[in-house]
Amino acid sequence: MSIVNLIAIVVIPIVAVIIGQMLQNRAQKRNDKIQIFKILMTGRVYGWTNESVQALNLLEIVFADDKAVCKQWKVYYDKLCVENPTDTELSKIKKEKDTYLIFKDHNHFLYVPAELFDANKY
Repeated sequence: MSIVNLIAIVVIPIVAVIIGQMLQNRAQKRNDKIQIFKILMTGRVYGWTNESVQALNLLEIVFADDKAVCKQWKVYYDKLCVENPTDTELSKIKKEKDTYLIFKDHNHFLYVPAELFDANKY
């Protein structure tokens, strides 16, 4: 009986700390994703800011577990990587920025056409 009590006294606090840390990590990842979402939504209104560029740079890190977002970010990034763009290329880049929007849907972030996004729904 005393061995069971000893195990309970030692094991339960360790398990509680591990579970608590896992929950904190999960909450922090979610908060990071929401922060990027907010910054990118604001960037749609005010254009490029230091924060929006930083958020785009963090996409691959924060969304490493979401392959769909990383794939779409690569497509968008490739469109941005044009040296000395012409006016036509600049308009394509702007259209691409306005076409895709990142948004939350049941703990996932997806790129969808902006015209399908309904802010009142979320």
